[in-house]
Amino acid sequence: MWNKVPAIRVKFLLILIPVLTLSTVLFTTVFVVTEGADLRRDISLRVAAIAQANATVLADRLRAADFTGARSILASMSVYTEIRCVAVTTGAEAFAAVWPEGGCEYPKKFMSITRDIISNGVLSGKTTVNYSFDTVNNQLWSQVIWTIVLFTLLLAVTVITALLAHRVTIVIPLMRLIESIRLAEQKGSRQLVEWQANDELGNVIAAYNRLLVKLAYEEVALRKGEERLSLAIAATRSSVWDMDLAGGHIWWSPEFPLLLDYRPDELPMTIAAFESLFHPEDRDRVISESMRHIAGETESYSNVYRLRCCDGSYRWVEDKATTIRDAAGIAKRLTGVIADITERKQAEVDLARERSILQATLENVDQGIVMYDSNNRLVAYNRRAADMLNVPLILLTRRPTFDEVLRCQIERGEFGPENAFEQEEERWRLCPVEYFCFKHRRADGTVLEVRSNPLFQGGFVCTYTDVTAESLAAEKTNAAKQATERAYAQLKDAQASLVQ
Repeated sequence: MWNKVPAIRVKFLLILIPVLTLSTVLFTTVFVVTEGADLRRDISLRVAAIAQANATVLADRLRAADFTGARSILASMSVYTEIRCVAVTTGAEAFAAVWPEGGCEYPKKFMSITRDIISNGVLSGKTTVNYSFDTVNNQLWSQVIWTIVLFTLLLAVTVITALLAHRVTIVIPLMRLIESIRLAEQKGSRQLVEWQANDELGNVIAAYNRLLVKLAYEEVALRKGEERLSLAIAATRSSVWDMDLAGGHIWWSPEFPLLLDYRPDELPMTIAAFESLFHPEDRDRVISESMRHIAGETESYSNVYRLRCCDGSYRWVEDKATTIRDAAGIAKRLTGVIADITERKQAEVDLARERSILQATLENVDQGIVMYDSNNRLVAYNRRAADMLNVPLILLTRRPTFDEVLRCQIERGEFGPENAFEQEEERWRLCPVEYFCFKHRRADGTVLEVRSNPLFQGGFVCTYTDVTAESLAAEKTNAAKQATERAYAQLKDAQASLVQ
């Protein structure tokens, strides 16, 4: 409904008037409520003071048995407009009076304050003062009426001023811009908009004028671009096609038959001829996906399938298309580009074969091997690595980061005592950043030789070799050497002793 409003000034008023009205109502309500609360509180405090003073004076009159004076005190309450009636009663029924003489007409409508009348320290009666807030309400209503009058005047002045400013700053330049666009659409005439301003609309009009100036140059560039596009299509072994869904016709550029080694006039431009080129295994899938896209079930169309060549062989093509729809969303045309990707598909097959060979090689290596990318995320491994690292194989299949693998090793007690990893942490942290080699003794006593090799473009490769036997042999050799050294030292001590 907002988009259907015919004029910007109407939208402007639809925003301005409610905002001003709501803000004024809100501020007025807050003011009236706050002011009313303050006035009512003041009246209640004043009436309470009057009631207390009235009780004190009445105590003196009742003690002196001056009932006439007591009634005069009640009658003097008429000077206070907020007090509606006053009643005095005594416990011994010796005196009772009320003002006005008829009493309160609607006592439940009024507020009341009661004070004890104490004479010579003894409770001799009570005085009740009934009062109302009519004066406050009248005052508040007067303020509300004046606020409404002032708001109406302010709103009228604001609307008139806003409409004048809107016409001068927006309507006039916008109408000139619209007229220039209408001439360009209907008559093909490019007329510059005569308007200069430093505001946003002025910048838009200046940009529009610059655009008109550039259109002539762009038309020339467009023709040259079309020539370049034709050359690029031919060089990239691609072809452009267009399908009229309403009429059931199809058109393709002359490069399409050449992709499949046909002569340009050998393939009739019909949908049936185009569909007859599909590989039997791809036909149903391609037609189904294209119909789903035409029906609006998918936002874009991109498909890879095989087409039959002139010699009966098949070539892989990549087909990307865009649907042109009417205002109701119904597809009218389907335009796309077909590119020959046979070489790419063959490269993918070769790459997959090489990866398979590499993975088979890794699996037959006795070492554990892992490779991480520049983000320290695992990209390649063998099963032996899971055994060497003492982590579940399923963890490696999830492509974890280097830190996640270390965390798993810590949780599985790979580093023995609690402080074992703290002692080795610096060596492990050097693996992703520089060439490094060290020996790690697992909690079960197995000794691993860890070698890290950083890659040129980021990431690194780690190998883990079980050198437990070599380490044990080295330890035994070292122990034997130390025993020999100790025996030699003891022999020298014995010789020195014998000489002495």
